[in-house]
Amino acid sequence: MSTSAKSSKRHVRVLKFGGSSVGDPSAIRRVVDVIGKSARRQRVIVVVSALSQVTNTLEKILQENMVDRTALLLGLYRRHIDTAAQLLSSSELTRYRIALGEQLASIIPSLRRVAQRVQTHFDEESIRAAGERFSVPLIAASLRESGFSAEPVDGSSLISVGETTDTPVDLGRTNDQIQSWYQSLPTDQIPIVTGFIGSSRCGNTVTLGRGGSDFTAALIASALKAELMERWTDVDGLYTNDPNRDRQASRYTVLRMEEAEMLNSANRLGMHLHTLTPLMASRVPLRVRSIHSSGAGTLVIPTDDVRHKKTISC
Repeated sequence: MSTSAKSSKRHVRVLKFGGSSVGDPSAIRRVVDVIGKSARRQRVIVVVSALSQVTNTLEKILQENMVDRTALLLGLYRRHIDTAAQLLSSSELTRYRIALGEQLASIIPSLRRVAQRVQTHFDEESIRAAGERFSVPLIAASLRESGFSAEPVDGSSLISVGETTDTPVDLGRTNDQIQSWYQSLPTDQIPIVTGFIGSSRCGNTVTLGRGGSDFTAALIASALKAELMERWTDVDGLYTNDPNRDRQASRYTVLRMEEAEMLNSANRLGMHLHTLTPLMASRVPLRVRSIHSSGAGTLVIPTDDVRHKKTISC
């Protein structure tokens, strides 16, 4: 049997994990457990954000003086290595150190230009994108420790955008790139994809805006007409209001996609504003779940598509 994706008859699910889901070693262990259980049932593609608060630190690095900038960067390095040391064997830890070192080295020229105040927009974008490029090799290594075949994938090779964050994604080019990439994957491999990152036609890194990992996962799910996109976070679904601030907020069990789109456009669901657009176009349902709970969360289904409510298992 061919090892390409063409030979697999299983449906694909796209699993997205936000920064709060990969904030520390215990959280990453839960993520590995979730991925492993899903991968035993069907093919999965995993999209991962930067570790919690890392993107905020990278934004500070763009603003601080050289002394503070160096201290912040060293702090990020130590945090990732300390986290990896609690998860990985010596061989995988060495492999991760090398990968992390390469990612740090890749942004040094941009950091120098920032220090000299001669940076370009793309220097700043490369620095903002570093968090996902730090986290994805760590999650892949943690999965390998659990016996899975997993490899990091840079989302800039899949998501094609214009030259600025505000430029729309080139959906045709993006779909072609995702489909071609997926067809080349070994069926037993779990790809761990950086969220938040795309690239311009000229090959420059361009980020998709805050919360952009949601959008990355939705674009992949749409291009592959996935069975389901799962958005894993620290809240057990979508709520009528922020449950951390409003004790009267209630959780939606099922939402129609168009209703969810209106709520999300009003910034009431906490997702990237463009997340639901590609899912609606390809009629891919979305389930929002908590990494801390075994509950079913919230299922967002295409309008009048009741079969998803009945057939998608947890």
